[in-house]
Amino acid sequence: MLLIRSPDFFAFDTRPIYQYAAFAGVVLTLFVMCTGTLKQSILVLATLFAMFKSYDEVGRPVPVLQCSAQGRPCNIVITGANSGIGLAIAKELSTQGHRIIMACRSEQKCLKAVKDVVPLGTCQPGTVDLSSLTSIQHWVKKVHSLEHQKIDYFFANAGFTPSDNSTKFGIESGLGTMHFGHFHMLQLLQQQDLLAPQASIIYVASDALRLGAFHQSLLDTASGLGDLSGEITVGCPPRSGSVAPFCLPPTIVEKYDMRTAPYLSWLNFGSYPRAKLANLLMAREIPKRWRPLKSSSVMPGMVHTNMATRSAPSLKGLPHYLQEKFMALLLRSTRASATVVLMAAKNVDDGSYVNGQGQQVPDNQLPIQAVDQQVQEKLWDITEKFLANVDQ
Repeated sequence: MLLIRSPDFFAFDTRPIYQYAAFAGVVLTLFVMCTGTLKQSILVLATLFAMFKSYDEVGRPVPVLQCSAQGRPCNIVITGANSGIGLAIAKELSTQGHRIIMACRSEQKCLKAVKDVVPLGTCQPGTVDLSSLTSIQHWVKKVHSLEHQKIDYFFANAGFTPSDNSTKFGIESGLGTMHFGHFHMLQLLQQQDLLAPQASIIYVASDALRLGAFHQSLLDTASGLGDLSGEITVGCPPRSGSVAPFCLPPTIVEKYDMRTAPYLSWLNFGSYPRAKLANLLMAREIPKRWRPLKSSSVMPGMVHTNMATRSAPSLKGLPHYLQEKFMALLLRSTRASATVVLMAAKNVDDGSYVNGQGQQVPDNQLPIQAVDQQVQEKLWDITEKFLANVDQ
C-alpha cells in the first residue's frame, strides 16, 4: 500500500524533512522485515501508512483563491463538477464565497450538487457534452447571455477512462473529449471575451501521462491526423467489467514510432495517458499563445472516484462493498485531491506541472514527451485547424 501511494506521499518532494522521513521509513521497514517477525513487519508498515495517509488527508491547509485586493468573489468554471474531484473543488470554492458555473453532462446531478453542497453554484447555462462540438458551442452561447462578470478561473477537470470508440466529430474519444473538447470550450470563451484578462486555467491531469505519447505521424503528415482518430491509439478494451486507464499489456508498434523515451518508443499504452499528456502540453502552450492568460496542469493523486471504481474488477454484493472500503482506505479522498488542485490554482504560472504534493515539477523531472516542443506546438496548430474546418 505504501508503494502504491508513494507518488502521492513523497514522490518528487524536495522538502528535506520529507526526504528524511521517506529514507527513514525505508530503512526502518527493511530492518524490521529482515530482523523481526511477520507481525512486527505488518505493524511497522501499517503505522507508516497511517502516518502518511493522515497527513495526506488533513495535513495541508486549503488555499483561498482571491480575485482582487478587496476580496471580490471569483467567477469560476469547473467541468465535470457534479461528482468526484470537480464536485470537491466546487464545494470548497463555494464555501469560500465564489460563484461557480457548473459545466456538467447531467442536469439532474448538477442540480442535486447545487442543492446539497454547492450553494453558490449554478447549472443555468445548461448541460454540456465535451464530446460534441455543437453542445459546447450552445453552452458557451448561454454563458455569454448570463449577466456574469468575466471568468477568473477555469478548471478543465472532466475526465474518464475511454474505451475503443470515437467522438461525434471523429476524433478518438479520450483525446476528443479531454483535449479537443476542453480546447474548443476555452477557445470560444477566449474569442468571445468571456475570460478575464489574466484568467487562470488549470488542467486536472494525471501522472499516467508518463506512459502517454503521440505517434510520429503527428509531425510527419501535413494535417497531423495520422493517429488522432483511433488508427493506432485507442481506449483500453474492457476486461472483467472494468476499463483501465492504461493498457497492460501495451500494444506493440514499430520501434521509435511513439514520441517518447527510446525504451518505450515501441509501446502504446492507450488513449487515457495520451489525453492527459495533451492536457499538460496545452497548459504549457497557453501562456505563449494567449498571453496574459496563465495556466498549469496538476496531478491530483490516486483518487477514490467513480472512475477508480470502474477501473477495478466488477464485483457485486459483499465483495463489492469490501472492495469499496479498501479503495477508500488506500486511495486519496476527493477533498484531499481538491486541495492539491487548488494549490496549483493559487500558484498558477506559465505552464508548470504540479505534482501530488502541490509542488511544481522541474522540466528535468518530467518525461521526455512532456517537454517535446515540436509536439506541443504541432498539437496546438492542428487542433485549431481541425476545429476551424470540422463538419459539425
